[in-house]
This record gives sequence, structure tokens and C-alpha cells, in this order.
Amino acid sequence: MLASSEFGLRARIAVEEYGIIVLQSLWQPIREILEYRNNFLICKDGNEKSFSFENMRSYCYYEGNCLNLGLKSLYITMPDGKELEIVKEQYLKQRRSPFICEIMIQAQPDKYLQQDNDGIDIIIGQPLLFNYYTVFSVQEGLIGFYETLYTDKGMTITKGAFLSICLFLSLLIAGCVGCCYKYKQSLEDDKVKIVVRGKSDTNVKKL
Repeated sequence: MLASSEFGLRARIAVEEYGIIVLQSLWQPIREILEYRNNFLICKDGNEKSFSFENMRSYCYYEGNCLNLGLKSLYITMPDGKELEIVKEQYLKQRRSPFICEIMIQAQPDKYLQQDNDGIDIIIGQPLLFNYYTVFSVQEGLIGFYETLYTDKGMTITKGAFLSICLFLSLLIAGCVGCCYKYKQSLEDDKVKIVVRGKSDTNVKKL
């Protein structure tokens, strides 16, 4: 599905695309935005003359946890003024081996991207579609978005989730205390008791 911007850029929304792809000529300002307040970000500029796709594309990544990056949401403004939000958790991907945070925004050579996509400047993939129901009209050439009820707006904790966590921690602590008490009681029961008969009932010694 195609869309145009006020800057003359043509975008395509692709369900099969995992990230966001832009033209190489648009990469530098995007890189500057990504690197702002993220000094440890590692960015690689692609070489259009390379025959390897890995060396041809431009991208950034961070050697660590995605939560440590000071990135914010991306917004796409529709012709009617409505904004569609892409929160950072949706365009960041945490990889375990190696442990890096991959930013799902990359640039490909202009000629390569436009030839294979009928002159498209930007391909917007799944990061936009995670939190919206979409309706595609092939005949009208339109696409509709509707925010889902369970839309995730980031790593914020709701009141219900916070209470559930507190309840779980309380039960966990109570269980640990109960286990320690039972263990201590079992040690007391295993001790041999010697009762010394005498006038006093308290004349009891424990080994």
C-alpha cells in the first residue's frame, strides 16, 4: 500500500518487512538523530558499490541492553492530521547472541531500493503494525488504522500489574519465611532430649 508525504517522499507499508527501510540519501539525518545522546551507538555506513548486502546497507546497533538507549517514539502523521505512534520498544530488537540491541531502521542504496519497489523512498514494516488493526482496500488504494485495546505504549507498569507484582512478592516472602520456620522446627525435633527427674518441671536439658 502506497502513501505520499508533503516532502515528496513515497512510502510503502509492507506487512512482510521486519523493520523500516529508507533511501541511502536520507540516512545521514536519521543517523544524527539516533546518535543524539547515544554516544556508545555503533553506526555503519553502507557501500553502494559492494556486492555484499551486509556491506551495502547502513544501520546502527548498541552493544548492550535496549533499555539503556535514550531513544523516543517515532510518529507518522496522516493526511487528516492523525498521528500513528511507533514506540521505541517496537523498532528496537534485543539479540541474545551476541548480546546487542539492533535498531530496526536501515538504509539501502537508492537505486537498489527504488528499482525493486517501483520508486519507493521508504518502506514501513511491522514496527508500525504491532499496535494497530489494519484494513487494506486494494480497489481504493487506501489503508485504515485502528488502535488495539491492548496497545503497548512502552515499558510502563499499570496499576493492576503493580498490585499483582506486589501480591506475588508478598506470597513469595511469606513462603520463604514459612519454609525457614518449618526447617528450624525440624532441627529442634531431631535433637535428643534428656529429662532429669527432680522437683522442678523446668529441669530439662537439650543436647
